[in-house]
Amino acid sequence: VKFTKYSNYGLQNTSDSHMMKNSEWGALAYLSHSNYGINEEIRINNHSSSRTNITGCGASTPNALNSTTCDISYGSAVSYPQSTTGNISGVFDMSGGKAEVVMGNYNNTSNSSNFTTFPPSKYYDLYNTSIEDCTLDTCGGHALYETAGWYNDYARFVNSSLPWFTRSTGYNSRSGGSFATDISTGSAASDQSWRVVVVAR
Repeated sequence: VKFTKYSNYGLQNTSDSHMMKNSEWGALAYLSHSNYGINEEIRINNHSSSRTNITGCGASTPNALNSTTCDISYGSAVSYPQSTTGNISGVFDMSGGKAEVVMGNYNNTSNSSNFTTFPPSKYYDLYNTSIEDCTLDTCGGHALYETAGWYNDYARFVNSSLPWFTRSTGYNSRSGGSFATDISTGSAASDQSWRVVVVAR
C-alpha cells in the first residue's frame, strides 16, 4: 500500500504497510519484557461483552477471568499494565482481546487462507522445521522456542495441517498472553483479529 495523502502523520508516498509478521510480534513481546517495556506480564484484555471486545481494556490482575466490565479503561488511568510499556504510549491488546493471526507460515502451505500465490518473502516468516529445531539461528527473536511456556502461555507450533501462527488468544484464555503461540488453518473467524504494520521510509 502506498500512502500519498497522510503527510500529517509523517508518512511519505514510499511508506509501506503490511499485515504483522510473526517476528514483528516477537520483537514487541521481547521489548515489553525488558527495561524498555513493562518488564512483567502484560495484563489481559478480558472484556467479553457480546464478543465485541473493547480495545485497550485491562484487567485488575494479569490473568483475570472474562468480564463484561473494563477494570482499567484506555484514556482514564495513570498507568496501563495492559500495554507493552505500562503507559498510554505502548502497544495494547497483546494479551487477550482476540487471537491475532500473524504472517508466519509453515512451508508455504495455504490451507484455508485462500492464498493462491504467496506475497513477497519480506512480508511473512517461513518455517520449515519443528519448535524443537527452531534455534537462535533459524528463529531467533521470534519469541518461539526460547520463550515457550513463559507465564504458562500456550506454545504451539505450525505444521502441515495448521500452518498459520496466531498470537495472544482471546479474552477468556488464561494461557494466552503476549508470548503465547497458537496455530490455525488460516480461515476467518469471529474470535480472531490481525494488525497492520506501517513502515515509514
